[in-house]
Amino acid sequence: MGAIIEALRASVMAHGGEVMTGTPVASIRTDGERVLGIVTAGGEEFHAPIVISAVDPCTTVLSLVAVTSQKKELKPKMKRKPMRGRAFKVVLALDGVPRYASATSDDEARNLASAQFRIAPSLDYIEEAHNDMLMGRLSHKPVIWGLCPSMTSPMLAPPGKQVLSLNVGNAPYRLRDGTWPQQRDVFAKRAIAKLAEYMPSLPDLITDYRVIDPTQFEREFGLVEANITHGDTLPPNMFWMRPMAGLHAYRTPTRGLYLSGNGTWPGNYISGVSGHNASQAVLRDLRETNDQATPALAGSANRSW
Repeated sequence: MGAIIEALRASVMAHGGEVMTGTPVASIRTDGERVLGIVTAGGEEFHAPIVISAVDPCTTVLSLVAVTSQKKELKPKMKRKPMRGRAFKVVLALDGVPRYASATSDDEARNLASAQFRIAPSLDYIEEAHNDMLMGRLSHKPVIWGLCPSMTSPMLAPPGKQVLSLNVGNAPYRLRDGTWPQQRDVFAKRAIAKLAEYMPSLPDLITDYRVIDPTQFEREFGLVEANITHGDTLPPNMFWMRPMAGLHAYRTPTRGLYLSGNGTWPGNYISGVSGHNASQAVLRDLRETNDQATPALAGSANRSW
């Protein structure tokens, strides 16, 4: 993922663009009908006739744009939109290569350790895990996506050490009992214990670990209710309903303000399809605007632009 980000940054800069990080946007400025630009949290203003927001549509509509800039019914609808997420991450510092119990040799163990894996052994397992999440319970059946990225990117860990990244897919954003600061280590240890069923030597390799719980994902990364797809990819949230009726086709009621990212169709994680489609919508609108302006400019060759 780091390589993808750096490639995108290099491409933007090669085309004369500028990439700013650590500069959160506080608001999107409009005159009630069209977009005027953005204002950063530090008070710096950038004027632009086109703004594309790839953050969560909930954040764009509810926090960044004034109510006068959107059709009034869109904000209450967006506020009612279910966003229940379940992101939970555990990163383990290891004293060696994790080894599956089924590995028959050291070479096979290293090859397996380099591959992405899933812990979801049956449909019953997945259904029970999902039901626990819906009930706000910490499941004893964590659904885990994992990768040891230091196997293919050695610079991520000191020599002889490894990093194992675990994404747990059934952490309830709202807990029935307790709070996430109280419960994050409990759930992390359950995930480690489950993985140890497949990698028996894992617990002895762990020298340290870090956890990001759902509330931290929301607070630190802007994922509303820890929903990594900016809205569930279920039938009611797809096609012309993504992110919702009235905000489909990457356009908003505010002229020049467009939506992109996982919250728009097709919302397919990191495929780039949403960004491609949003850019095509912008280019199409620019062409139509230019086509409409051309007749009015006929015979104005001496006009300075």
